[in-house]
Amino acid sequence: MLPASQSPSLVRMAATSSLQNGCALAGVAFRFPLTQLTRSASSFATATRKREVPLLFTPGPLTTTARVKEAMLVDLGSRDTRFTDVVVGIRNRLLALGGVSKEEGYECVIVQGAGTHGIEAVLGTAIPRGGKILILANGAYGQRQAQICHYLGIEYKLIDVLVAPSYWP
Repeated sequence: MLPASQSPSLVRMAATSSLQNGCALAGVAFRFPLTQLTRSASSFATATRKREVPLLFTPGPLTTTARVKEAMLVDLGSRDTRFTDVVVGIRNRLLALGGVSKEEGYECVIVQGAGTHGIEAVLGTAIPRGGKILILANGAYGQRQAQICHYLGIEYKLIDVLVAPSYWP
C-alpha cells in the first residue's frame, strides 16, 4: 500500500445482477488508480510494467494467488466424482445464499461463459412465451439485453436511463 501522500484516487465500479428466487448472478468490479487513466498510453504501460502484479481489467478471477493457480493445476474430468461433488456443493450453497433449497423445488444451474451467457440463459428461460420485459439500459449491457430479446422473439420495452453519478473517495 502506498503512503497517503503517494496514493492516487481510486475509482471503484461494481455491477451486479440477480434474479429473485433464482441463482442468476453476475458481477464485475474494477479498481485502478485514477491518475493512470489520465496519462498517455505509453505512460500507462510504463506504470503498469513497474507493478509486481499486473492490473487486469476484464471480468473474472484473472489476477489470482499462487494457491489458486496451484489448485487449478489439478486435472478433473466433468464426470469425476471429485468434480461433481464440488459442483453440487457450489449449487447448494448458491441456493442457500438465495434463501431457498432443492427441497423447496428450486434448482441452481451454473452457466459457464461470460456474463452475457448468463443473461441470455435467464431471458430465454425466465420469460414465458408471450411474456414481456422492461429493460432499463444505462449502457452496452442493457442494449445487449434488448438485442437478445429481439433475437429470441421476446417482446420488450427499452428505456435508456442516465448513468448514475460517480462518487470519488
